[in-house]
Amino acid sequence: MKKLLPWFAGLLVVFAIYLYASPYIALYNIKNAAEQKDADKLSGYIDFPSVKQGIKDQIKTFMVKEIASSEEESGFEALGAMLATAMVDPMVDSLVTPDGVAIMLQGEELDFDLDKERTKEEPEAKDANINYQTSYLSFNRFKVQINNEDEVDKSINVIMHRNWLSWKVTSINFSLDSKSTASEKVIEEPVSHDLDLSNIEDEVVTTEDDSDDVFHGLADDSDELPDTGNSKPSIWKYGFGMGYSEYSIQNGEGITLWVACNEGAGADYDHGVNLEIGDESYSNTDSDYPLTFIVDDRIEIAPPGTTTWRNGANAWAEFTDNISQARKIDVYLNDNKVTTFNPTVASIDETGKSIADCQAMLFNDTEW
Repeated sequence: MKKLLPWFAGLLVVFAIYLYASPYIALYNIKNAAEQKDADKLSGYIDFPSVKQGIKDQIKTFMVKEIASSEEESGFEALGAMLATAMVDPMVDSLVTPDGVAIMLQGEELDFDLDKERTKEEPEAKDANINYQTSYLSFNRFKVQINNEDEVDKSINVIMHRNWLSWKVTSINFSLDSKSTASEKVIEEPVSHDLDLSNIEDEVVTTEDDSDDVFHGLADDSDELPDTGNSKPSIWKYGFGMGYSEYSIQNGEGITLWVACNEGAGADYDHGVNLEIGDESYSNTDSDYPLTFIVDDRIEIAPPGTTTWRNGANAWAEFTDNISQARKIDVYLNDNKVTTFNPTVASIDETGKSIADCQAMLFNDTEW
């Protein structure tokens, strides 16, 4: 038996080395498949539903921000941008194919211009001088940053997750700031100078007032659209209803984070965390964690779906302890950063710190 111990030790060392090197091996195979346009081999390393959903969320979030930051007062422009979001899903589905992903993995961004006429031709990679920067985010998460040296202000971030002994790409993140979308375009209608508008002036004014009422909610019940600067301080607020203590924080982009603590709703209900972006709401389950947070640039946390089990209770304690005192909260949706909250010190002291008192349901000894 003693003679076998060195062999077992050697095998463990080899296995440990392989575990560490496995994402680099997977990345090498992905690069080769992309360069050789081997769609079948490449597909084995890509979680297409996750990648597509992540890109859809990026584009929709960007469009919501554009609506909030628009200086135009016309509600019809906002309506046009909101309707354009309905075109995002089929557009992404048609572009994010094995060939499309191969293009992105070679440092090229796909064209997500909603106004551009599409053809059936697949996108082609351009000659690009690119390099790859890699790093572990955790034992099961690996990041690849693809930099195009010809365009130093652009980069593509690829997130990979461990899949047994191999890895799969689950998220591709890129900047949309410089891209054209339907929400950015202002169409000027030609005006006839011979047209006498004096007789319908009152009707036009009435129509504008009506449109302002229709889109009143876009400005969060105020006459002016919110400031979209990420540096704008945010304030924790508190409310109570239906047995829940509700803590909320909203930033200048109109995005709201909710933390609900069950204090009297009953044993059949749990705590919850939701992120609201426009009309969309996002939350985690015990098997799927689209929402993650990085607080104060140092700790990554993710709220569980339920807190009645040991791991969920521990994750809830870690989340509430850190979120309650954080001065900076970066929010990620499917590994893509979507926004930042900067709570004021006063609101942390007066409201935010109370979140830490919300115990997991597993440890809650309340007699309902």
